[in-house]
Amino acid sequence: MKNSVLNHIKKRWNMWNNNLKDSYGANSVATSFIVIRSIKLCLNRIRREKMNRIFILTTIFVFMTIFVESTNLILQLKGRRLTKWFGKNAFNIHMLSTGIFWVITFCLFVILQFEDHPLFHNSIILNLKYIGLILLISGIILASWAFSVLGLKRSLCLNFFAENVPMVKESVYKHIKNPEDYGLWMALIGFAAFTGSIYNFAIAVEFIIVMIPHIILENKPLKKGLFCILHFSFFIFQLDVRVHPL
Repeated sequence: MKNSVLNHIKKRWNMWNNNLKDSYGANSVATSFIVIRSIKLCLNRIRREKMNRIFILTTIFVFMTIFVESTNLILQLKGRRLTKWFGKNAFNIHMLSTGIFWVITFCLFVILQFEDHPLFHNSIILNLKYIGLILLISGIILASWAFSVLGLKRSLCLNFFAENVPMVKESVYKHIKNPEDYGLWMALIGFAAFTGSIYNFAIAVEFIIVMIPHIILENKPLKKGLFCILHFSFFIFQLDVRVHPL
């Protein structure tokens, strides 16, 4: 990559020298303009290559973040392996490994916003800008509300590591099953629509795709717990019928 940029600069430099020799004294203003424009083109090319690298790195870490968190949860479902390996520190290990990837992904996403992005057509941007702003604000409010109700530990699936973790059924969780995840999705889609960035939209779509199986995985212990409650209730009902026949 660097060699191609250097070769491009060398070609431009040779062209500048030839232009200076041919137009010395008579066409110096035009030659200076060509030199400045060529330097700008080289710098823009370097910026584009840097932006593409950051974008690719961000997409990789989006996948790796969800992959690491899901892997930890799968290991817990398969015989509580993390607990067997790390004992009482299993959940702390899970929080640390997952948290590191979340922080790196967030930092890369923020750095990417300082670069020039490929944009959708202007007419599309104008139509979606205000809708995107509404989705962004609504998503942030929903995710923040859900996080304040659930807390950090339960947001990172404490129920995979500890027994008798109470299910949250109050507040926003009465009406929406996974409000924290849905709020994050709304915020990402809204931000992409507001900025009109193709890169931000691609990251939002990737995030939703990799999060769908993760949400299914997160809800497995909840379904298991609900099944146990129904089974126990049915057992008590049968016992009561035997003791007090109709």
